[in-house]
Amino acid sequence: MPGVWKNMLKLLEIIYKAGKYLYVADTLSRAPVDPACEELIDKQLKIYSIKQLENLSISKEKLIEIKLATEQDEILKIIKDYHTNGWPKNPNKIQKNIGCFFPHRHDMHCNNGLLFIKNSLVIPESLRKDILNKIHRGHLGVNKCQRMARDFIFWPDINLDIHKMVPSCEKCNKFQNNNTKETLLPHSITLHPCEKNRN
Repeated sequence: MPGVWKNMLKLLEIIYKAGKYLYVADTLSRAPVDPACEELIDKQLKIYSIKQLENLSISKEKLIEIKLATEQDEILKIIKDYHTNGWPKNPNKIQKNIGCFFPHRHDMHCNNGLLFIKNSLVIPESLRKDILNKIHRGHLGVNKCQRMARDFIFWPDINLDIHKMVPSCEKCNKFQNNNTKETLLPHSITLHPCEKNRN
């Protein structure tokens, strides 16, 4: 086998080219998108956006309420503007209450007036308390509430809010397990080692 490679190398002409002259081919110019393919992509995006809204475990009335609250929320207005027109390159120029969204800027998208981070719906500040109460409606513990919330909603410090709310629930505190300590039962002392106590 090594002899075959030697013969092949003799057939090739190897020319040195400096690194500054080695250009990377532009992927988009080498593989232009067919117009028919663009229409297919548009259809798939529309189907995805419809399915995303259908798969949320939130009623249509509540989605409309969230949409209206999102349009009125000042912070989410600025975030949607940044999402549409581009985020500042320097995160220090962003307000503190908006800066917590900066790490998620690449995962953000808008769908029918609602703001999503990945597949989680961003909840406006005015509706957060109501949503927290709905999450804790089954009186689950902190971890289960956080896990349930993580699947379909998002806002900064949601885990902290759940962690504060669950222990302050009156019904949970009233019916939580109270492990009362059993009083010690003394027994009589035997006279000899290994003697059985008859009491």
